[in-house]
Amino acid sequence: MPVYEAVIEAGRLRLRPILMTTLTTVLGLLPLSFGWGAGAEIQASLAPRCYWADSRLPRW
Repeated sequence: MPVYEAVIEAGRLRLRPILMTTLTTVLGLLPLSFGWGAGAEIQASLAPRCYWADSRLPRW
């Protein structure tokens, strides 16, 4: 299989899971970062750290 076709096929197979993971991470951290809900004052500084740590994880 030529490289171009392999890249297109891999992109088609992997794009949806990558976008779903990104979306759930961002949506899960929104209430934390904006301070919605109980204990928001304490947890507000935790959201940027969670996002930063998650963005540094290796993706295999």
